[in-house]
Amino acid sequence: MSTNIDRAELDYASGMKYKDIAEKYAVSINTVKSWKTRNKWVRKGVHTKSKSVHTKKEKVCTQNDDANLEDKVRKKIVESIADNDELTEKRKLFCLYFADCLNATQSYQNAFKVKRSTARVEGSKLLINPAIKAEIDRLKQIKYKSIMFKADDIVERQIRIAFSDMSDFIDVRVKESKVYVEGQVKLDKNGNPITVKYNDLLVKESSELDGAVISEVKTTKDGVSIKLKDSQKAFDWLTKYFEFNPLDKHKIAFDNAKLEIERKKAAAYEKEVENGLAEMMKKARERVINGQK
Repeated sequence: MSTNIDRAELDYASGMKYKDIAEKYAVSINTVKSWKTRNKWVRKGVHTKSKSVHTKKEKVCTQNDDANLEDKVRKKIVESIADNDELTEKRKLFCLYFADCLNATQSYQNAFKVKRSTARVEGSKLLINPAIKAEIDRLKQIKYKSIMFKADDIVERQIRIAFSDMSDFIDVRVKESKVYVEGQVKLDKNGNPITVKYNDLLVKESSELDGAVISEVKTTKDGVSIKLKDSQKAFDWLTKYFEFNPLDKHKIAFDNAKLEIERKKAAAYEKEVENGLAEMMKKARERVINGQK
């Protein structure tokens, strides 16, 4: 195997295309590309330059994360299958394709370049082969474990979205300002400037913001507008997820966050009740005083 890789590297350095190299050594183009990446092949007289990339907002970042994960999984599978000396190149390709699409006919046709009628028969036969079956099972495990890591990332992100709060992104400060009338400071009866208090909203530094929970940020005539992702959708998603995965390691954090929300709601309700009772008592006292007069 290493001999083919060394020869392929010389072909690549001389300017041969991926497709031609793949055909010469009876491997897929993706395999050739993985050889090139892993062994850092360089064409003669070619110098690569880094390109500046301007990424868009959250949606693009999410797509890039998914693509990078898929590339890592594929690279890991390709690298591991290349080290299996028990199978021929074409049988390795068959295993690789099958781990991807789970279709024996299509996988055999892609690997062996034969007619579909032949692939339909021979593909099924290969699945019975113990060495082929063992290799496919091993590749599936690699893929499965990688998908599990991705699932953890999704759960964590959904938790952040479900329990995000606007106070995580803005600071509210009470400021005081003088009142002006026709360009002059308005004074009270004692000659002191009349002032009014107002809430000033300040967006936190970018390093303090969690971009995973923000769906939109835009400037307006009044400042900056921040729109968070739909927390209710994330909450519903998590509720259903934990119904089917009650032993998930994130469930405790989810339950604790729910309890904290309920505690805050209860405290706010008690405050409203207290304020309501206080207002009722105040009006009752006023009625008594007015009655006395």
